[in-house]
Amino acid sequence: MLKIAGIWGGCAGVLYVALSWISLSQRQELNQYPAWGLLSTALLIIILGTFIFIAMRQARAQLYAQTGINYAQTFYIGVITSVVTGLIAGTFAFLYIQFIEPDFTAHLVEETTKEMTKQKVAPKDIQQNIAEMKEIYTAKVQFMSLLVTTFFIGIISSSILSVFVRNRDTFSSN
Repeated sequence: MLKIAGIWGGCAGVLYVALSWISLSQRQELNQYPAWGLLSTALLIIILGTFIFIAMRQARAQLYAQTGINYAQTFYIGVITSVVTGLIAGTFAFLYIQFIEPDFTAHLVEETTKEMTKQKVAPKDIQQNIAEMKEIYTAKVQFMSLLVTTFFIGIISSSILSVFVRNRDTFSSN
């Protein structure tokens, strides 16, 4: 069960990293779209939900074909899949900010400052925003935020998907 969850969690993590890499390399163009952050979160939910479902179905077919799989087992597979995905995505974010593009936060602050100045935001608000960005966009914070986010998305997705994938009651005697 752990092997199946790990494999599909790894696949989801690699896909999310690939899409993040493309997104980061095209961020100048993508910053023109105000809903890009929301879209990337929706993309994470779709990717994670899809791979959790695939892992649950594979475990049901391979490991529990004779006895059936209950809610708790499918939920466990989903959570493990999401944790593996979060570890991979978080590690990528950490490595990207720490080593690949160490001045990522500086670029982000510069782009945001230009945009806020163009919109005639008060200098006090700009400075406050810069301070918040410098705290949020560190390698450690990004690692933890991706890990925690994928964990909670995994819990919610697993709770919902487990109802549909299970084919045996949790407390049945057989």
